Amino acid sequence: TLAVLLLYGWVPAGLVSLTVVVLVGIARRNRWRQGVLHGAVDILGIGVGALLLGACGRVPSVEEPWRPESWSVATAPEIVLVAVAYLAVSRGLLWYLHAPRGGGLPTVARTALVRQGLVAVALLGIAPLLCVVADAQPILLPLFAIPLIALDSTLWMARARAEEQLRDPLTGLPNRQWLLERIWTALDDADRIGARSALML
Repeated sequence: TLAVLLLYGWVPAGLVSLTVVVLVGIARRNRWRQGVLHGAVDILGIGVGALLLGACGRVPSVEEPWRPESWSVATAPEIVLVAVAYLAVSRGLLWYLHAPRGGGLPTVARTALVRQGLVAVALLGIAPLLCVVADAQPILLPLFAIPLIALDSTLWMARARAEEQLRDPLTGLPNRQWLLERIWTALDDADRIGARSALML
């Protein structure tokens, strides 16, 4: 989506995002709601990226794409700015939406934040390469899906392992680490609002 945004503008990028939402919805019938949520977050990221592109004086379209051969050292800050803004909005919102609520657990929240950060860095690094391939040999674009899916799956497993560390492996009940994290969160919350907290056994 970011590569299409840089090359062809916000309309094709939005269509790519919509296509992904539909394909994910077909592949995972029970996850339509999550797919639509991710699509909406992606559209917000596209909007911010398009606004920054416009502020830099760039309005790429299908008729007049912003081709990689016209990029130079002078345009690198623009590309990085748009990419960072797009990823900060989309990945930041996804992290916020998936972070635990109700005095959440720092370990899980930290892992979710690290996961979103690593995916953002990977996407930021691969976007210019995707632009070049999309311009030269678009037929090769699906090959990029394999490493990105592998990266995302690995990071999801890391998050699941972080959640498992807070539960007893036999019963699935919260363990001592979970209790300690809840206590420290409650103490921090109480200290912030000038209240007290208590532990009842």
